[in-house]
Amino acid sequence: MLVKDKTDIESLAISSDCPHHYNLKPSDLVKVKNSDIAIYINEQFDGFAEKLIDNHSKNIIKISDIKSLTTIKDNWHIWLDLNNAVILLQEFAQIFSEKFPELQEDINNNLSTTLKELNKLQEIKNNELATIKDVILLSDSSEYFFLNTNIKTAKLYSESQKSLRYISKLEDLIKESNNKCLVLSNEQNSRLYDKLNAKIIILNSENWNVQNIGSNTFQNQYLQMIYQVKKCIH
Repeated sequence: MLVKDKTDIESLAISSDCPHHYNLKPSDLVKVKNSDIAIYINEQFDGFAEKLIDNHSKNIIKISDIKSLTTIKDNWHIWLDLNNAVILLQEFAQIFSEKFPELQEDINNNLSTTLKELNKLQEIKNNELATIKDVILLSDSSEYFFLNTNIKTAKLYSESQKSLRYISKLEDLIKESNNKCLVLSNEQNSRLYDKLNAKIIILNSENWNVQNIGSNTFQNQYLQMIYQVKKCIH
């Protein structure tokens, strides 16, 4: 978004799984050592990061240190809140401009363009999801997506999603719900809920499996999520 093709960007945890579960490769250490800037959330979320950062002598951005972000306790899927995305872009733009002064004009221009694109994305989100009254979240990874919307969220997070007690609670939530829409992450087994009287939406809310990161990757991935959630209407 900010530097486009002016620099090379490497993303380490590129599988669809949450970065919590990422296993380090020997090549990752080399990539971090050779990079100009290393960005990570924190040691709790990016469990692999501490080993890498210890060997990094250059600029490090620890996202959890950015106090202006809206955060939920023990939940760092912050990029799914567009307001947080704006804050991150502004913070990164300042740091990148200091690190790469020769790119400052490009970075500022790209920041302005991207902020307009995110504003448009927010408008699309508001319009497309306007008639959804409520959803039931079965994974905390999607919680940020529903911040700053008019959609009410009921939350039922549990490791034991097969227990009779869990299913009973879920059935009660569905009865009380207007849209009767369950939102799962792509790590969860949707077949467990096939027999319930509810729509099932699977969101790619854990980690985007993107091999070739481009300037529009975020917008494209986020737009897909909007249209997935829109299925709660039908």
